[in-house]
Parts: sequence; C-alpha cells; structure tokens
Amino acid sequence: MKILIFIIASFMLIGVECKEGYPTNSEGCKITCLFNDPYCKGKCINLSTQADKKWKGVEGYCNRRDIACYCKNLPENAEVWDPNNNKCVG
Repeated sequence: MKILIFIIASFMLIGVECKEGYPTNSEGCKITCLFNDPYCKGKCINLSTQADKKWKGVEGYCNRRDIACYCKNLPENAEVWDPNNNKCVG
C-alpha cells in the first residue's frame, strides 16, 4: 500500500512544463494590447490565418504591466520574444 501511495505521489510531482512567452509580430516586437484579453486570447489560441497556426497556446491574456499579449502552454517550437535577442526596431 505504501508503494502505491509513493507511485501516485511521484506522478503528481512530475509536471509537464510548456513554453510561455510574448508572441512577436513580423518586426520582432511584442504584440501590444491595452485591457483586451479576448484579442490576446485570439492571438494565442484561435487564430484563423495559416501564418499564425504556430500559436496554439491554451491560454492568452493581456499583460497589463508590459502592455503586451502573453501566451501560456505554447508548443516548444513556437517563437517568443527573447530580451537577449531583441529584433524589435521600434
């Protein structure tokens, strides 16, 4: 019985971590928003254009501190804004 509890507890501790970050526009800048969670959710989850199919995050919201869309649970190959490799010109 103790072994069964140990195995169940071990599975609960093992978490699956997904990629998170700020999606970028064509210029490499964060996608800006202002109190518009549905817009950001659409950018992260329900995008209709073929070019945006890489954004299949489960969650998306407007990060009001940075005034930019933020995505959670993105696939590992999704490109997100990187402060060390900032391509934004504006």
